[in-house]
Amino acid sequence: MKEPYNGGNSYIFMSYSSKDREIAERIVDSLSRRDFNLWYDEGIKAFEYYEEIATKIRNCSLFVCLMSHNFEQSHHCNSELTFAVKHEIPVLAVFIEDFELSNLGMEMVLSTGGRIYMNRSSSYDEFIDLISSLHLVEICKD
Repeated sequence: MKEPYNGGNSYIFMSYSSKDREIAERIVDSLSRRDFNLWYDEGIKAFEYYEEIATKIRNCSLFVCLMSHNFEQSHHCNSELTFAVKHEIPVLAVFIEDFELSNLGMEMVLSTGGRIYMNRSSSYDEFIDLISSLHLVEICKD
């Protein structure tokens, strides 16, 4: 998998629960092969975590959250999403599993951004094509 993006161009911040790491890595790998600039947590040291995450969110062009029950239950994921919204970063919710949000606050936050549902695509490639075609995603391409 390609290293997290650290250049000066537009990039996508990928937010996901560590419990969903396998599918997150697959999506990151698929988008990286299409030359999108992506930043994701690859194991930040505990004492650097909040500073690094906050800096990367503040500087990204698009915040993508890989929505799942695990994401909804994660304190870190909730903090990242709240921080992105507070700083008016565009948010794209990519639902990687079919579930109903039980967190009304998160549902309210996500109601202002775009949503994509993995299970509504006929194939994984169609799902990646859909993400890749969005304008906010396209601007994060090398």
